[in-house]
Amino acid sequence: GPDFLRSPDSDPPLNDKVHFDFAVLGAGIMGLETARLLAAEKQRVLLIDRQPPAREASWAAAGILTTRGCRQPSSQSRELYVRSIQAYPEWLDQLSRESGLPIDLTRGGDYAFMLSPVAADEFQRQLDAERAAPCETLEEVPDHLAPLTLPAGGRLFFFPAESYVNNRQLLEALSAIVEKNPLIEKRYDLPHLSFDADHPRISLAVDGRHWTADRVAICSGVWSGSILSRLGWIAPLTPVKGEIYQLPRCLPGSAMIHIDDTYYLVPRGATTLAGATSKLDCWDKDLTETGRCELENVFRQILPSFHIPPDAPGWSGIRPMTPDG
Repeated sequence: GPDFLRSPDSDPPLNDKVHFDFAVLGAGIMGLETARLLAAEKQRVLLIDRQPPAREASWAAAGILTTRGCRQPSSQSRELYVRSIQAYPEWLDQLSRESGLPIDLTRGGDYAFMLSPVAADEFQRQLDAERAAPCETLEEVPDHLAPLTLPAGGRLFFFPAESYVNNRQLLEALSAIVEKNPLIEKRYDLPHLSFDADHPRISLAVDGRHWTADRVAICSGVWSGSILSRLGWIAPLTPVKGEIYQLPRCLPGSAMIHIDDTYYLVPRGATTLAGATSKLDCWDKDLTETGRCELENVFRQILPSFHIPPDAPGWSGIRPMTPDG
């Protein structure tokens, strides 16, 4: 995939460099929030991205906040994840107050359609191990979800407490907060960044400009692996491309819909977000006819009239996947 880093061409004297307490690499949700929190602690922060802020997976996502679906249900990372999801309402309220911008958080619940007995049984075992989200098993599709149907042999699970956030409003709020903070130096649209961590201070350079920082926070999504490798860390991350389309509202109510806990329909204002494909080892972000047809075929199993016009607005994002999935 694209390499943001390259070896430094030279090492200018330390007094020719501008020094920061922290350098934050990546300006998605994690990078923007990391910079905000550090600046709140009176740290001087250099925030760097190879393009304008909030343009990758943070922007492309559907904003789904669920507390299920992990490989290690009793791990500390699982506990941290669940607590983070539960803290979202308070966090979003704080960001709205600081930015003066609205951030929609909807607790509409989530209906998970498992299309086969095998998939349903495996999903139930996962839920029993996690014990994180309240869940009801339904024998049939509720009337208010008509015209959705449940295929023969399938099973329907309902998670009343699950929610979703308008992630683009969230990014706008974070960007506004970061933009007006004088302790955060923003450097975007950097085609390449020289990075040297062999010295007592981390040295960064681009286009003849040089900076140093005492510490670095790597918030670069799937690109984090290549950055960490420069520090001698092994972090094998696989890019996973997901294609998403924005369609006229096709479902009543405010609940999300999942199929086999992979594909989803998420309300977004007067529209519905339909996604997402999962193509491994793919850096190309173009929409494909194959992806459009895949989503159509999946959702027609519960909504026969479902259709994605060839000219429907859509986009794709690249998220990281670790070796354990």
